Amino acid sequence: MYVPDLTPYAEYDRPNHRIFHVGWIEKNEPFETEEPPEGVIEMLKRQLPFRVLRTRGWFKCRMCRRGEYLQLDEYKQTLGGAEIWIENGQVTYACPDMIIHYIEDHHYKPPAAFYTALKIVDRKGRRPKVPKKNSDLTS
Repeated sequence: MYVPDLTPYAEYDRPNHRIFHVGWIEKNEPFETEEPPEGVIEMLKRQLPFRVLRTRGWFKCRMCRRGEYLQLDEYKQTLGGAEIWIENGQVTYACPDMIIHYIEDHHYKPPAAFYTALKIVDRKGRRPKVPKKNSDLTS
């Protein structure tokens, strides 16, 4: 599912806490690339235990069509079935857990603000808080 970087996450976005999409890339949509900055992949892997909005299945990478599995410690993690939310004060960046694969193997370059937030989260060990959907608030 392609969503341009920094598009508001409409289902959860609030005036006092903004949530933006990052890393929802597709094969036929252009995206910026770069060599992964040192330490970024490891920081993202440390966020895997805190994944949110899990699906009932897994999605393969739409660029190389392979499933992605990460060996962490003594167990295997499957990517493509949840989101990683990176919070930075009043802003959250919602990305697919496949962002690890996109950055490492396809050299996807997220917005600089995402990296800044990731470094803060990694240093402080924050867990994401998922607000209620906007539709839940109106009923």
